Amino acid sequence: MKRSGLHVASRGAFAALFFACVTALPVQAQAPAKPLASVAPRDARVEQAQADVARKPAVAPRRDVFAPHSWLPPPAPPPKPVPPVEIQGPPAPPPPPPLTFAYLGQLDVQGEPTVYYLAQGERVLLVKIGDTIDGVYRLLAQEGAQLALVYLPLNAKQLLPLNRPQS
Repeated sequence: MKRSGLHVASRGAFAALFFACVTALPVQAQAPAKPLASVAPRDARVEQAQADVARKPAVAPRRDVFAPHSWLPPPAPPPKPVPPVEIQGPPAPPPPPPLTFAYLGQLDVQGEPTVYYLAQGERVLLVKIGDTIDGVYRLLAQEGAQLALVYLPLNAKQLLPLNRPQS
């Protein structure tokens, strides 16, 4: 590769000019640097922070970055022990449905059984002790101011109050 004389001369002129500028600059005497302690007063917080930094290790503990690693999720914790189940007798039978009857009155005839008038919705029933109503209830007896009925599917006794006027 050929270089022209102008190219080489320009390089040399540049170097000479640079050297002349650098050497012509006056050298200034610099004042000695002041220590940081004289610039700002020390604060207790600064001293504590410097002490903390001095106590802490500068290098983190090493660990093997090429150690084998499993990406599977961690195993499930063992199941909690199941408390023993107390074995009890059979569950209590469900309660009978509420009575749908209303006491209307009664007919007492000497020498004949008492006839009780009961209302069920819009129906009026004439019932004697021992009668079965719709195959579901049986009238057992009169107990004071109540009629005792038995709900036959559950054999559960229910009481129907007699709404007699108090005299």
